Amino acid sequence: KLIPIFTRSKSIWSDSDSNWIEKLIYGGISSFAQDWHEYEVHDLSRIVQHKNNCLLVGYHSRCTLDLLYLVSTIRCHVLVTHLLFYIPIIGTVMKLLGIIPSKGGVRESSERAFTDVLEKGNKPLMLLPGGAFECMKAYHDRYRVLWKDEPGFARVIHKEEALKKNTRVIPFYTKNCEQCLWSTAWWYTQSGRGVRYLMELFSAGNIVVLPIMMVLLLSSLGFFPLPAPVKMDTYFGEEIILRENETATEFAGRVKTELHALVDRVNGLPPRPFTRRQPLYRGFLGLFTFLQNIIIHCTGITLL
Repeated sequence: KLIPIFTRSKSIWSDSDSNWIEKLIYGGISSFAQDWHEYEVHDLSRIVQHKNNCLLVGYHSRCTLDLLYLVSTIRCHVLVTHLLFYIPIIGTVMKLLGIIPSKGGVRESSERAFTDVLEKGNKPLMLLPGGAFECMKAYHDRYRVLWKDEPGFARVIHKEEALKKNTRVIPFYTKNCEQCLWSTAWWYTQSGRGVRYLMELFSAGNIVVLPIMMVLLLSSLGFFPLPAPVKMDTYFGEEIILRENETATEFAGRVKTELHALVDRVNGLPPRPFTRRQPLYRGFLGLFTFLQNIIIHCTGITLL
């Protein structure tokens, strides 16, 4: 059975058709998310009305699948770790997907890119202030919002007049985002510590550790090729705007508090209905959907 859901793929922020990279990658990921995890996005109306000056701030789970699912569904800009831009081809693909590095020196000034996307872009920007530090946390720190330093987004918004009074920060969180890993508490903690240590060496200029770090990073995501089939739902919180005479530190603290409150609230929601199909069936259907994506777009077939 043909599942014609990929070819005419338009963003909710624009009437123009998506480029073929977005169709191939975002189409495959979003269709897999809907089938495997019955993924849903709630309270989307809170961000649809904001095309620019809208910053989505979220919790960085270890598996990161929840973030991929959200980006693939709403097709927003996203700020990610600059390490990925050092990998050949991947950096080019990320640029086509509207992804920008978290630090300057890779493509352009990240602060300038951050400001331009918020001020002039036609869709929201996603940011994970916790970054790799929050992602590689210990098992007992799951669901805690961990920011290593004062996040740069608060400083930039506070400094730039074009952003100070207009930028809306909206927290988001995905329920069960830490439950889709096939892992153990021991490996979750130890692999996270290892990646953190290697990242410090890499940041100090020791590029030799990059291959080891990437292998350990991938292995920290779990022991099976497919994630655990659990229901995943993303929720958005209320918008947050910089108050008059509020410092960047106070603003960042308020955003962090609201995000933590959203995490606690969503985790406390009752379980949503989840059709527990056989995992093998889900795996074959998800693989079929993704391969069909590739065939359709590589051969230029268009389904109206």
